[in-house]
Amino acid sequence: MKRRSSVFVYVSLLFVSASISAAELSENKISTVRSGVDHYRNTIKVPEYRRVLPGLEVLTADQFKVLEGKHVGVVSNHTGIALDGTPIVKLFHDAPNVNLVAVFAPEHGFTGLKEGRVDGEKDPATGIAIHSLHGKTLRPTPESLENIDVLVFDIQDIGARFYTYISTMLYCMEEAAKRKIAFVVLDRPNPIRGDKVEGPVSEEAKSSFVSCHPIALRHGMTVGELALLFAVEGNLDLDLHVVPCLGWKRSMDFEATGLPWINPSPNMRSLTAEYLYTCICLVESSNMSLGRGTDIPFEWVGAPWIDAESFIAALRRNAKQVGLQGVRFEPYPLTPRASVHKDILCPGVRFVLENPDSLLPVRMGIVLLTTLRKEYPEKWNAKFSGLLANSQTEKLILENASVAEIEADAKAEFDRFLQRRKKTLLY
Repeated sequence: MKRRSSVFVYVSLLFVSASISAAELSENKISTVRSGVDHYRNTIKVPEYRRVLPGLEVLTADQFKVLEGKHVGVVSNHTGIALDGTPIVKLFHDAPNVNLVAVFAPEHGFTGLKEGRVDGEKDPATGIAIHSLHGKTLRPTPESLENIDVLVFDIQDIGARFYTYISTMLYCMEEAAKRKIAFVVLDRPNPIRGDKVEGPVSEEAKSSFVSCHPIALRHGMTVGELALLFAVEGNLDLDLHVVPCLGWKRSMDFEATGLPWINPSPNMRSLTAEYLYTCICLVESSNMSLGRGTDIPFEWVGAPWIDAESFIAALRRNAKQVGLQGVRFEPYPLTPRASVHKDILCPGVRFVLENPDSLLPVRMGIVLLTTLRKEYPEKWNAKFSGLLANSQTEKLILENASVAEIEADAKAEFDRFLQRRKKTLLY
């Protein structure tokens, strides 16, 4: 019995030691990234005529020191652009101390104008090959990563879990970690603020390209913070470096930054659409149009089988019941020129954003789904397309649970996410 006890104690100590080491590694990773962020805060100043300086500007002001002497690959698109209008690829190509060897583009391609599968191409200004990460593969291939010492990520995100640019970032981080390639994130603002977070949290079992990591639907994080969270919780053996977005505060949305607006994807045409995206996109892949092929994508929903007036009355009633503010509903018939119900006149509802500060768009999305389920149980096909990525929330919607019941059920996991998130916040 003594021998068995000794073995048990020895094995237990090994497990404790391993656990402590993993925790220490996570703390070291967080500390290292934060030290790097502090370096830029202490050495680079935001000019008086700017409110916010994105990571690309900060890196340039620091004379690209973190990239010196290395073969560089860039993961970016049309949003990776300096404030003087110079694209990141040209900026790196022309910098004497940067050796740019490859470019990788996410969904919608390097120009941000393409839909569906995207093929590789060449950058017209520099002739450098652009590898598509939304074509034959969603990840960089071993061949495309040959001779690369560091990958630099610079893409404007919109703050929603299922917007795929953050999935591309994680997949690139994972491939970089396998090959001991360093990873640099040039941070940009969360355009729908960093102090507002809404669930539900996605399930690992439902991991996909639109749900790459268990986070809240509206996560309230920058891409730099997400990269740190991904690296820590994924136990990635990765040399991660975040160049911060100086001057940005969590209470700022994109308009408050004073930065020039660039459509991050073909149908994301305004800050209003970004705020409403985590609401309206939840009907994606169902038999309801969310405005693709109209002038107001993600600001409208419609279908030939809707009675707009009665549906709006139900939305208003249900929104009031859960204290929703900041948006009003208007009857608005449209004929989509593409996607669901193409060329069919659809009665519909326009969501008019009145006060983004008071709007809870994910709660509004749950109101939208539960109202559709109750008002049109036979006509709405209730397909969620993995965007909620939470089986229990989906089940409760189908069972006609109330919004309050759905949120209460998701609260424990949401609170755990807030604690996980807190460890990797950089602002």
